[in-house]
Amino acid sequence: IGLKNPVPGRIAGDLFHGIAWGSGQVLDQTVEIARRHRLRLEFLDRLEDIDLPRDLPVWERAVKRLSPPWDVKSISVVVPALNEADQISGALNSIGTGCHLEVLVVDGGSRDNTAAIATSMGARVLKSRPPRSRQMNIGAYEAAGGALLFLHADTRLPARFDDHVFRALKRKDIVAGAFSLGIDSRSPRLRYIERLANWRSRRLGMPYGDQAIFARSETFYRVGGFPKIPIMEDFAFIRRVKKKGRVVILPSPVEPSPRRWENLGFLTTTLTNQM
Repeated sequence: IGLKNPVPGRIAGDLFHGIAWGSGQVLDQTVEIARRHRLRLEFLDRLEDIDLPRDLPVWERAVKRLSPPWDVKSISVVVPALNEADQISGALNSIGTGCHLEVLVVDGGSRDNTAAIATSMGARVLKSRPPRSRQMNIGAYEAAGGALLFLHADTRLPARFDDHVFRALKRKDIVAGAFSLGIDSRSPRLRYIERLANWRSRRLGMPYGDQAIFARSETFYRVGGFPKIPIMEDFAFIRRVKKKGRVVILPSPVEPSPRRWENLGFLTTTLTNQM
């Protein structure tokens, strides 16, 4: 429990009084007391507790995150998804398989069979509420890889993407990176967007989420993950990461779907991102 502002001692005391500690009722009882005192609530991301021997796998995952940050031997690919039944299989197929790869699809409450398709293709499916930033954080907290790669459900990774990531993160000065952009469209306008995005990301080291951002797990936790904002969480995340080391843009392109630009329009999408 965290309080943004001081409250009267009576209210603070009530928040801890009459609670069935150690039971499954603690949260519900606390929420009831807070609402009785008209305190506005916001819930943080759900994390796992370590109380009993059966909880030790949680600790084992945490220990893996404490290994030397440059000793990256496995990649966890986190795919946030919401009603992506038409796209999810293409994204998962581009990941492929391997003992050094882990795939986590974080479903944000899809009403189609996104989760069923992901499960049938061998991905581990987690449940979460939107926005995408929350979904990606939950996937990262459950991941065991030394590196995290965040893949949009409508984007395809290049062949042997894992080799490119391992090679990049072997350098101690590189803490994160992304791929070049290769939008799956022949539209002249989108070719212009593609060139502009690649110039910006290489020149400034500021890729967007469409480019399959990856980072060492250790770096991800040090910067606090993605901020819980509805849009441009990728931009804010990279700004934090750049303070820890170099962000590299790999030449091999990912292929995001052009649907966002096609659905919202070239001008609207561009202006929304810039604003």
